[in-house]
Amino acid sequence: MLGHYKHVLSGEPTGEADNYVAILRVLEPMFGHIAAKDFGQVELYQLLRHYAEAGCKRSYAATVKRRLIRLFRTASFPQYGELLPRSVSQELSQLEDMGGLRFAPARTRDRGPLTAEQIDGTLRELRDQPATVVRLMLATGMRPTETLRMRAEDIDRRGRVWIYRPEVHKTAHHGKDRLVPLVGEARQIVESLLRQYRTGFLFPGRDPDTHYQRTSLDRNVFRAASRAGVEIWTPGQCRKTAATMIRRDADPDLARALLGHEDLSTTTRHYARLDEMAKAVEAAEMLRDALRELRDDDDRSAAV
Repeated sequence: MLGHYKHVLSGEPTGEADNYVAILRVLEPMFGHIAAKDFGQVELYQLLRHYAEAGCKRSYAATVKRRLIRLFRTASFPQYGELLPRSVSQELSQLEDMGGLRFAPARTRDRGPLTAEQIDGTLRELRDQPATVVRLMLATGMRPTETLRMRAEDIDRRGRVWIYRPEVHKTAHHGKDRLVPLVGEARQIVESLLRQYRTGFLFPGRDPDTHYQRTSLDRNVFRAASRAGVEIWTPGQCRKTAATMIRRDADPDLARALLGHEDLSTTTRHYARLDEMAKAVEAAEMLRDALRELRDDDDRSAAV
């Protein structure tokens, strides 16, 4: 059933398929001993309580509930052999009350760039893999999914500057290339990962054929920030932090080039690509210097 969710261009499973897989990985150890047809409101409430205790937001738990009901309903369709009776999904959809469950505070719509205190405090509490993901996002301005999907074969190491070309990214369906220059700390991180993983994902999941999941990254960052006693933040803010540091010291167009936003210039596609790459490399090098300055300022403050 999950094979239905595929990217149009690459044919690879979309993030929606990953979302269902993440839910099933939680379901199996908790309820693998009962038949799917016997999964009812009591079991669903226990599942939602698990997400609350794991530090998830109420909105995320509601999304899990909605996806699970959709999955059970799909299993009742004739084209999938009517694996489950329709009554299962109908009963689950009637569970409306999540009272008594304490979820993480809802994320505000507009969160600004991270502070040095948030970054350093959280990194000290994170395990190696999620910490490396965060450091790489800060050093490149990449989106979380672009970072997590990074594969050894997607990195062009032929030139002075290594270039990461994500096979799947936000604007791929528009025919737009995404080129991420790897300089400074980003280059060092990727070199270290390539010594461990010569092929496939550089951030593998439990199954080597899958990548580390966004839901796991979000959860680990939330827990680490809580333990560190700093303001709660999300991985998506790394991208805003990178953009802010570049825009503070340079033309905003450099940030736009590094982040892969759409080019509105009237230059031809060929010259735009050359110009884009030069701007992106310059922006990446500026981001490298800005990160060093941020850490130096934090060290001086700590010394005082």
